[in-house]
Amino acid sequence: MVSELGDVLEAIYGSHRSWSEVTASGSTGSEAWRMWVRRPNEVRVERDLLGGKAIAVRAGARWWMSHPRHGLQDN
Repeated sequence: MVSELGDVLEAIYGSHRSWSEVTASGSTGSEAWRMWVRRPNEVRVERDLLGGKAIAVRAGARWWMSHPRHGLQDN
């Protein structure tokens, strides 16, 4: 899996103009995650935690995040 992740990161960072949107998902132990990236500056990450779902969103300079233990935060 590490080499696959390395291939993905190399493709993303090495090709500045050849992509506009990327989605990825995976798991680490009991935690599943999903990620969406849209150029130039939008990102969403979701993590399925034991206590609920954590979500982080960024659109340009604005961001917000929700965590089952820490609640909602934004700028």
